[in-house]
Amino acid sequence: MSDKESPKENKADEWRGKAFISLSKGDFHKGIEYYSKAIQLDPRDFEAYYNRALAYDNIEEHDRAIKDLNRALELDPGNVDIYWHRGHAYDNMGEYTSAIQDFTRVIEEDPSHEDVFFYRGEVYYAMEEIEQAIEDYNHSIELDDSNLKAYISRGIALADLGQLDKASQDFTSVIELDPKNSEA
Repeated sequence: MSDKESPKENKADEWRGKAFISLSKGDFHKGIEYYSKAIQLDPRDFEAYYNRALAYDNIEEHDRAIKDLNRALELDPGNVDIYWHRGHAYDNMGEYTSAIQDFTRVIEEDPSHEDVFFYRGEVYYAMEEIEQAIEDYNHSIELDDSNLKAYISRGIALADLGQLDKASQDFTSVIELDPKNSEA
């Protein structure tokens, strides 16, 4: 067997390249079209499914993004980035329980990922599980004490619970970190 790619694989590579260029120009629809052509030629092309999913998510076709991410997960089950992006897609669709499950999977694989704690906290907040949201914001801040979004969200959550002194401390932290921040 030769190490050379078949003409079909070469053509799939060509479509992936065109898709990448289209996405880098912000033309998500054209990128999706090109990734679809690559997938037709190579239905086991993880990269094409994964990147097409990200393009779908950018144009807010979250259900299609999830479908492609599920297929990418079948092709590369250990890829934690898939859970990260699928969690965002589920969140964008309001499927919070599924988003929590995917973000939790990312945390299990990489507990030093401050962004995933923040975003899982946002989902908990949307579910009105304020204490759980605060716990995740706390973890996010522990991992990155300059995370303005986490301070702001925690401050809002603390205010919701009537803990105004603690909320004020968070907003003060935001001002100290970014004196021109209008959200604080």
